[in-house]
Amino acid sequence: GHIPNTLVKPLSVRDNRRIDNFISSARKRHAKVVLVSMGTSGTKIGKVVESLNQYLQNHRNVYAIVTRTVHPLDSLAGVNGGRMLLVPYVDNREVMPKVDLVISHGGKGTIFQSLLAGKYVFIFPHQVEQEWNAIVFEKLNIGRYFSIHRFNKRAFHRALDLFFSKQESFEKGVLEIREKAQRVDWRRVVDRVESRIMESKV
Repeated sequence: GHIPNTLVKPLSVRDNRRIDNFISSARKRHAKVVLVSMGTSGTKIGKVVESLNQYLQNHRNVYAIVTRTVHPLDSLAGVNGGRMLLVPYVDNREVMPKVDLVISHGGKGTIFQSLLAGKYVFIFPHQVEQEWNAIVFEKLNIGRYFSIHRFNKRAFHRALDLFFSKQESFEKGVLEIREKAQRVDWRRVVDRVESRIMESKV
């Protein structure tokens, strides 16, 4: 289910132009862009993408980029006037700063890249570690935790409406937390934790 490392760069290079053109097309129409970074959990949040697709049908000012490493979602391709782009891989460092909202399964890499990019994230975890990440992000008001097992389409659509209506406020909170995180000497924190671990073993 994973994309081999040797394929990541060629896929990224091949799709970069498509992604940039897609985002440029959205911006020319003053539209919002959502990035769905599915990791290897595509089959588990396929219902979320299908619901997002329905949201696009009623909101022509919203576009979506969806990674599809596991669940191809090919049946959704080309719908909604081409406002949903399906790609096998996205370079989050390049793409996240250009979008408005991130939807993720809650893996550490994806959600912390969203924080570095200053983007609010909707999290649909399906593992314990991802649930902890979602809980922390929601407590910090830099993300919203959704249950994938009790998924409610109407609640999801209302959450999208709320985010887009108050996007500037949500993003301000993310930027404040990012600034605080960047002031922390993480090397010192890691050294302190490692020291305590070694002391406990003595």
